Amino acid sequence: MNLFFHPHLNHDAFELDAEESRHVKAMRHSDGDSIQITDGQGTCITGQIEWKKHIARIQVAERVHHAENNERLRLVMAPTKQHERMEWLLEKAVELGIASIHFVQCANSERPIVRLDRLQRVAIAAIKQSQRYHLPLIQNVARFETLLHELAGGKHLFAHCREEYARQPIAQHCDDQSATIWIGPEGDFTAKEIEDATKRGAIAISLGSARLRTETAALAAIAAVQMHCARS
Repeated sequence: MNLFFHPHLNHDAFELDAEESRHVKAMRHSDGDSIQITDGQGTCITGQIEWKKHIARIQVAERVHHAENNERLRLVMAPTKQHERMEWLLEKAVELGIASIHFVQCANSERPIVRLDRLQRVAIAAIKQSQRYHLPLIQNVARFETLLHELAGGKHLFAHCREEYARQPIAQHCDDQSATIWIGPEGDFTAKEIEDATKRGAIAISLGSARLRTETAALAAIAAVQMHCARS
């Protein structure tokens, strides 16, 4: 059954907005059909459609709450120069079950802002496609030092390409699905950023010998942790 989205599922009857109603109509749903709708906070309802012109009115028949997974993988990354690449990464990260994405402003960053409204729409589309019931938290750009302080605690996997610093293969540290993965900008983290992170307990990791794009590196790291934990 296709999954749709509405941010508020507290009532026994409600209307979908015009955009989501168009999605329902595109799937050729008629009066009396049952569909599933999530609010992105774990709640999923099954309801029957009643069309009012071009708006789908939903009568709730069943309500289920899906508990959030205790394993909460976080991603900290510098925004990519091309916003489309960032949207692609977000879509795939949501499909893989990322819990939160925090954008970081580094010394070598080339993009100081992100379009949170567009990213939120991408994330909603991704949970609908992948049949997930929890939207990830998407945080606006913050300074590197700020995030080091705010996200302190737990395992931090700090990916960089600087060969003058010791790094460990990510495969050695994929046993914690509550880890925080750090991915730098196109110009990589600076020496000072690497030293500041490792002084606070971050583990410097390598993603292999190839030089990966920012969004590829992020997805590779997420997939490595998720695949390892799925096998455990």
